[in-house]
Amino acid sequence: MKKILFSLLTIIGLSAQAQIKMPAASPTQTLSQSFGLGKIDIVYSRPSLKNRAAFGNGSVLAPLGSVWRTGANGATKVTFSDAVTIGGKTLAAGSYGLFTIPGEKEWTIIFNTNSKGWGSFD
Repeated sequence: MKKILFSLLTIIGLSAQAQIKMPAASPTQTLSQSFGLGKIDIVYSRPSLKNRAAFGNGSVLAPLGSVWRTGANGATKVTFSDAVTIGGKTLAAGSYGLFTIPGEKEWTIIFNTNSKGWGSFD
């Protein structure tokens, strides 16, 4: 009886440990904002810097002049419920991958129709 009880407690203990959820190194956040009659949703993973520079010369995350996926893990996903105008250009309603090219004085913002890309190589 003692062996059965010990075995059962061991199994329960191991099961409880397996269900512990550890925080992600680059946690994902979702932001929703209504505007007028429309809505914008942004799904973004915040990069864990780990003592690295986020931007600028020498940055491995977002070096100047290189395309960056603007976040960690998969590309940041921006969803517009209605068509929007950004920088004088109209974007249709839908989901986009957000990419940027950091510069010293200004950044280039890219809305890619592939909202499921990984990294900035697509």
